Amino acid sequence: MANLIDLGDYKAYSNINSTTADAKLNTLVGHISALIKTYCNRSFIDYYTSNKVEYFNGGGHDFIYLTEIPIREIVSVEEQIGRASCRERV
Repeated sequence: MANLIDLGDYKAYSNINSTTADAKLNTLVGHISALIKTYCNRSFIDYYTSNKVEYFNGGGHDFIYLTEIPIREIVSVEEQIGRASCRERV
C-alpha cells in the first residue's frame, strides 16, 4: 500500500531538517495514510502506475463507484448479459 505523502515531502512541508525522528515519522505517515484510505473507502494512488481491473454487480444502478482515484485511463467497459460467457462492450 503506497503512502499518500512521502517522508521527504512531509519534512519539507513541516520544515524538519533533522533525521533523528525519521523512523517514527515514517511509521506515522504509513498509519495516517492507511487511516485516510480506510475512512474514505478509497485507495487513491495504490494502482496509479499499474493496470487494475474492477468487477461490479451493478444491481440496476446508474452509477459505478471505482475504488481507485484518480483515473488515468478507461480501456473498456463491458456489460454481462445473462450468462458469464455473454458480454457486450459498452
